[in-house]
Amino acid sequence: MLLSTLFLLMLASSVPVPAETALLQLEEQLILIRNAQSVQYQKLMDLDFMFNQAVSKLSLQRDEAEEFAKTEFTKNNKVLHRVEKKVKQLLQNFSSSQDEMQRLLKLLIANVQETKETQPSVMTRFEDVYIQPVVADCSELDEQQRLDGVYKLLEPELNEVQRDLNERHCVFATSGTAWTVIQQRNESHPLVSFQRSWDEYRAGFGSLNGNFWFGNEFIHKILYRNDYVLRIELEDQTKLRTWVEYELFRLDSESYYFELLIGNINNNSTALDALTYHNGKAFNSSIGWWTDHKLAAKGKSNLNGQQLIWGNNYNTSLISSRMLIRPRKCNIRVNEKEYDEDSTFGL
Repeated sequence: MLLSTLFLLMLASSVPVPAETALLQLEEQLILIRNAQSVQYQKLMDLDFMFNQAVSKLSLQRDEAEEFAKTEFTKNNKVLHRVEKKVKQLLQNFSSSQDEMQRLLKLLIANVQETKETQPSVMTRFEDVYIQPVVADCSELDEQQRLDGVYKLLEPELNEVQRDLNERHCVFATSGTAWTVIQQRNESHPLVSFQRSWDEYRAGFGSLNGNFWFGNEFIHKILYRNDYVLRIELEDQTKLRTWVEYELFRLDSESYYFELLIGNINNNSTALDALTYHNGKAFNSSIGWWTDHKLAAKGKSNLNGQQLIWGNNYNTSLISSRMLIRPRKCNIRVNEKEYDEDSTFGL
């Protein structure tokens, strides 16, 4: 068909062409057409090959996915079965051990009760010092035992002169919880000089079993943990004991020269108020008390001076003093008769 078409075209041409030339041209056209068909065929074959490869790959991936899903499903079923079996076993064991647990609990309670009866406190005494590692303040001591003395509380917290914030002189001076002694002075005992430097008043000095000042820095740290009450106890040469309490007591930091802040006086106090006059004053180490230079010579009180001064008791009969603190929440306002008359006063 193709040859006939070409031959007719040649005959229709207005230019006469020799027969041999026409045949050569015809053969050339045939070669070109066959080459073009061969190229197209090869492209089709390549596309068919690529398509078959893609189909095979997808089929393989599908088979792998199905196999993976089947394997994981089987594996998960086995895991779930084991978990279910374990849970059932645990529930069974728990149910069967309830009676045993109740028996052990009753035994534990009985042992604890027996321990309380035979050992009323975990406190131990070592070289005139009570060890109370689980107590943070004197006010937390056992009110039933009411043992006055030096206590080591919590872990040691030492300052630059190796004095321990958590070693304190605790006393049950009144009803209720124990107090922390921050100053103690008795003129009838071998004297510890209270004429000290600023650093010594900051760090503290003296023995907690004798005459001492606990230390302004330690006092400041204790007071700023809670609201505290201050109690001052006095004794004169006739053995007359008086006391006064202030419903709030604070010392500012060293940056503010341990400035004094006190609250209202307890109306049941048996001693006159001689400290409000010094309220808001900075600590003056040259006299060991809260005052300024203008008041230094005429203060209303000074329990750390050359002699004990409280109110009108200038150069007279005071022989001992003691300053105590405890948290305000522990301080029960009671009248004079409710205070513990047998408490050791002073030294």
